[in-house]
Amino acid sequence: MKYILDEDTSYQRRGDTGIIVEDGILIDVGMDVVDLVVPDGVTELADFCLSRHENLLRVQLPNSLIKIGRNAFDNCCRLVTVEVPDSIQIIGSMAFANCTALSTITIGQGLRELGATAFYNCTQLDSVYYTGDLVDWLRINIPYHDFTFLFSSSKSPVKLYIKNKLVTDISIPANINFSTIFRDYKYLSSVTFDAGRQIVPEGAFCGCKNLTSLKLSNTITTIRFHAFDNCGITSLVIPGSVQSIDPYAFYHCTKLKSITFNTGLKKLGKHSFAYCSHLNNVVLPQGLETIDDSAFSWCRNLEHISIPSSVKTIAAYIFYNCIKLENNGVVEYTGTKQQFSQIKLDSDWSHGTHNLTIRCTDGDILVKE
Repeated sequence: MKYILDEDTSYQRRGDTGIIVEDGILIDVGMDVVDLVVPDGVTELADFCLSRHENLLRVQLPNSLIKIGRNAFDNCCRLVTVEVPDSIQIIGSMAFANCTALSTITIGQGLRELGATAFYNCTQLDSVYYTGDLVDWLRINIPYHDFTFLFSSSKSPVKLYIKNKLVTDISIPANINFSTIFRDYKYLSSVTFDAGRQIVPEGAFCGCKNLTSLKLSNTITTIRFHAFDNCGITSLVIPGSVQSIDPYAFYHCTKLKSITFNTGLKKLGKHSFAYCSHLNNVVLPQGLETIDDSAFSWCRNLEHISIPSSVKTIAAYIFYNCIKLENNGVVEYTGTKQQFSQIKLDSDWSHGTHNLTIRCTDGDILVKE
């Protein structure tokens, strides 16, 4: 039996419990199967091979299996638990999407790649058990730093157990390249970066809303896009080794109250601290050269900020909707009025403020909106 593609691109299969394996690839399974034991020797589950098998309750996967294809279990809406053996290296995109009864999955330590939206709409997922260690988990690649929905589709927060221990606090080794494998993980409370690491990857801890403690090593040079977007961090120390904070790096960290910058930072990316609604006082470090678009926009409690004389460029809307600066606000500037006049200012840099005072070392400059 071969696949027949109908007009809406779904597969039509015969209504029995038989399976078809060709060259080690399971390519078709009868629609009536309830308990499936995939034969030993099968190395791959083909794309869509079990998609829309609404009768499937249980599946046993062999230790010979290396790859689960894209959409392989898509819409298996009665499947409750899955054990992925250590032999599996790749789980394709949408592999378990719409498995709305799936509550527990065990992932083997051999996994190297987890596809985009692999667990999309798994609304009852409660627990993920991983048989490897933290280093193995971090090494799992998410192509293009995409969403897997492993921790974000369920109606309640999903728990991750590594070696049967709930993961709450982690230390990131210096020599491990990692991606977004912790994205949206709600049980994470503390992250420490070991000395030697230079880059915090894009989207690494985005959506970790209960991440309150962050310790960056003094070897970090770059914090990438969305790295800590929508986290629960309350206070933050930026080491002097950090030269660039990329766009949206700390976007929507609504619990963030204080930031300590150390000299070394050169650039603040656009929206890097936007929507940090509890941020009140910011002293930017000497040596900073660029403040990009909307860096502090919607920081509604921001009432004091100090800009160093080293700044050369200020982009648009950096104080947009900072309501405590909107009317007759004051910005400290560590240089003279002449130095401030030499800054390359976007025409909308102060948009949203009215009668903003720039307090320079030799007097004030009034900026009228």
